[in-house]
Amino acid sequence: MGIARLAELVREEAPDAVSLWPLQQYRGRALALDASIALCQFRSAMPHILNRRGEEISPLQGLFYRTLHLLESGIKPVFVFDGQAPALKQPVLARRAEAAAARRGASDPGTAETQWRRLREDCKTLLGYLGVPCVQAPSEAEATCAALAKSGLVWATATEDMDALAFGSPRLLRHLRVTGSGEVEEISLPHVLQRLDMTPEQVCTGLHWGHGAGCCMDPTASWRRTDACTGDTCTAESAWGSFTTSLCWGGLQQGDGGGLSS
Repeated sequence: MGIARLAELVREEAPDAVSLWPLQQYRGRALALDASIALCQFRSAMPHILNRRGEEISPLQGLFYRTLHLLESGIKPVFVFDGQAPALKQPVLARRAEAAAARRGASDPGTAETQWRRLREDCKTLLGYLGVPCVQAPSEAEATCAALAKSGLVWATATEDMDALAFGSPRLLRHLRVTGSGEVEEISLPHVLQRLDMTPEQVCTGLHWGHGAGCCMDPTASWRRTDACTGDTCTAESAWGSFTTSLCWGGLQQGDGGGLSS
């Protein structure tokens, strides 16, 4: 959902924390991408494409081409999917489901939710065929993205959602576009904290989703990994210790975020 005006605050009060770079700057880096944000972008920006069963597949096409472009650019994407939303977010999600159902002519919001779940599973299957790892977050995807970045398993979080900073991601990448000449916006959390004279805990108080999100997220909590090669789903307790051998990006180890120095 994001934190209102956080991006504006960072640009005004900590301008040196924001930098613009071409996509090629991140060649060789492993990046955690918020899958739901990307899929919503594809849904709104791309023309509706239906398969022979009348199911919308435009987000699948968008995901396919964006992933190929990232791979061709030498970037190692790790797509993270939302899990169970915190209770305080449920009313907002219900309103979103109703609006989505209205836009697509569905009388029952539950139908739109079923279609959304099926689309997410299809996306995981597609990523598996492409050999790209994806992670099923226990709750908010951007919280898991941030935990991956904090652990050094990826170099940065790529999402439009500024919550990733409050969740503790050391680096946030926005506007990771496939087409056009636009640059990627990179925000450095350490620089933000220094200029605002705040601690990570103080920044985290901007979130109100409770346990399972933000700094309340326990990185040793149960999570589910969708294997990029077989499509099978594994469940583990204290899984972060084994995550270094789970990501199918050869040689990716905790602390290097893709094999290059920070």
